[in-house]
Amino acid sequence: MIPLVATIPSLFDVSAADASWIVISTLLGGSISAPILSRLADMYGKRRILVLTLIAVGIGSLLVAVSDVFLIAVLGRTIQGCAMALTPIAFSIIKDVLPAHQVGLGIAVLSGTLSLGSAVGLPVAGVLHATWGWHALFWVSVILAPLLALLAWLILPRDAVETKTRFDPLGAILLVLIVAPTLLVISQANAWGWTSPWVLGGIAIAALSATAWIPWSLRREHPIVDIRVAVSRPIVLTNIATFILSAGMLANLYLASQQLGVPRDVPGGMGLVAAQVGILMAIPAAVLLVLTPVIGPMLNRWGGRFVMFLGAVIMAVGYVARIWLDGSPFAVTVGTTLVSVGIALGLTAQPMIIMGVVPLSETASANGVNSLFRSLGTSVAIAAIAAVTSATSVAVDGIEHATRQTFHTAFIGFAVAMAVAAVLTLAIPQSENGLRNPVRSNSLVRKTRRSQS
Repeated sequence: MIPLVATIPSLFDVSAADASWIVISTLLGGSISAPILSRLADMYGKRRILVLTLIAVGIGSLLVAVSDVFLIAVLGRTIQGCAMALTPIAFSIIKDVLPAHQVGLGIAVLSGTLSLGSAVGLPVAGVLHATWGWHALFWVSVILAPLLALLAWLILPRDAVETKTRFDPLGAILLVLIVAPTLLVISQANAWGWTSPWVLGGIAIAALSATAWIPWSLRREHPIVDIRVAVSRPIVLTNIATFILSAGMLANLYLASQQLGVPRDVPGGMGLVAAQVGILMAIPAAVLLVLTPVIGPMLNRWGGRFVMFLGAVIMAVGYVARIWLDGSPFAVTVGTTLVSVGIALGLTAQPMIIMGVVPLSETASANGVNSLFRSLGTSVAIAAIAAVTSATSVAVDGIEHATRQTFHTAFIGFAVAMAVAAVLTLAIPQSENGLRNPVRSNSLVRKTRRSQS
């Protein structure tokens, strides 16, 4: 949807604030489903849950493809959010099927395929929209999702680790009641008002649910999220850094698409159509694919901690550079690509760190929680950009548009945030750096031995 960001209000005849639900709903669906589906994958088989997730993505895509009703589109996009669980499940499959010395390359290759999807999807989305209309974007997923589900079932090996324990439904419900209100508050507080009943009610629901969920999970032998593992220093610091880097990742392409698509008579706008925006945004999206042969050996040689630190530093430098790289579509693309180099390094390193410090039976679940922090980061990025835009935008024909001041303010803010992420990454214990020589606590070792036996 990135090439269509500027046209969503006109597509559905809704306000700019309402149009944001097309993005928010997907993040909400993914944030809720990723930790739950990832836990189910650890319990009942990664291949099985991956296939069911792909089927759900196809159903959500079909709802959007066959309807012009905004509420149905939001529902379909919410179900599409289940796709967010595919990444942590896939990372854990790599850990199961590859020898230790090849896991770094496997993670880099998988991350490269994610980038390839973006690189192909962005220009294709613009072309499909221009040729057959926006519904065509979703018919592609309607066709591909069940085909991929069939191939996954036929080709992927049976699960090497499958822990058949009882699912924790109350823990899952409480987790949803924490995540959903939190995301809604983050994404809508600017529109609703921080003192509105909706925002205050959401904060109260999330706080009360967290108060009940934490002791409940600590008493469970197999909770949705193992809090004792989640609060260990390397996991906490990695997830917080993930939160910040994911905000920078979303903002990079989102701000660039606005710069390129905003009308020329708005300061900082370049007036490109959706197809042109998609083609240009495919260049930074393809960076990860190009860097795949380099990132894999870097992860194996230096570990995830150093690679993530390097990525955060490059992102910070890239955002500073984007303040001056805003005079032409070419300059914007160069600046966006520079930030994408840091994204490629930073986000690829995270699963390497996490899978080095959790039991083998919880790799999908731990990566699912990490995906939740990615969602929270992207939601905060959208909210932050919306807040800056509302304070610095100009109206053209009754529609508010971001300006050069909007972009420069956002670039400075995200550069500072990426620098903070770099400092946090340095605080991750060196001994628990990636998969090379993980040092687990006694409780984790005992838990791993029990799962293996």
